[in-house]
Amino acid sequence: DIIWGGVADTYVANSDLFQAYTPAEVDMLMPSAVGEGSLWHAFDIEPMVMVYNTEMVAAEDAPTKWEDMLDEQYRGQIACADPTSSSSSYGVIMGIINAYGTDGGGYDFVYKLVDALEGKILSSSSAVYKGVAEGEYMIGMTYEEAALRYIDAGEPIAIVYPEEGTYSAPSPVAIVANCRNLNSAQQFVDFVLSAEVQSQLAALNRRSSRTDIPVAESMTPMEEIKFVDYDFDWSTSHEQEFKDTWLDYVAELG
Repeated sequence: DIIWGGVADTYVANSDLFQAYTPAEVDMLMPSAVGEGSLWHAFDIEPMVMVYNTEMVAAEDAPTKWEDMLDEQYRGQIACADPTSSSSSYGVIMGIINAYGTDGGGYDFVYKLVDALEGKILSSSSAVYKGVAEGEYMIGMTYEEAALRYIDAGEPIAIVYPEEGTYSAPSPVAIVANCRNLNSAQQFVDFVLSAEVQSQLAALNRRSSRTDIPVAESMTPMEEIKFVDYDFDWSTSHEQEFKDTWLDYVAELG
């Protein structure tokens, strides 16, 4: 009856599988939390970030933008999950492409990034923040919640919100088309988007999709983070093209 979690790109690409619903408190949601046609709504908002190992990179020398990953000092030292199988890695790199231009500038950057990876592409998103925390890599690309969780655990990593802008990824909830338990599904959506539930997200290092729920004091306020104007239509319509291009780059440069 319900699909919950993942990245919004997946929902946009499979919109025919869902049915529209207007949540009871939709007016309290951020505009970016409401999918086109009300086919999905964001349970939380997940900025994509860079992380670095604080024992390997001094704070004053830390990267501040995506472009810094291309510095020679990080060559072969970048933790990156395979974006053809990892939804969070796909979201990160789609954010980069949107920042540098879907008209070609983004792909130019991705080509240079693949070259800088030196063939080291991780099979899972969890291997990124784990690899940076354990010192296998100096820097990496991941999602905010995981990084904050590791920081809370005392791991030697720090977060960077890149200056060029990053992707503020909605993590949706949606009702399956022609589901058997529609009333229960609607009640569930109302529940997870309610202030009661959303007010508990900060303790889990997550950002509420509601406008009336503040972020945790340990989090960087949304207004202090630069976000790209993310083009869902481009991302979903170019998904296969991107994956084919990525594999071509890996075959050529890896």
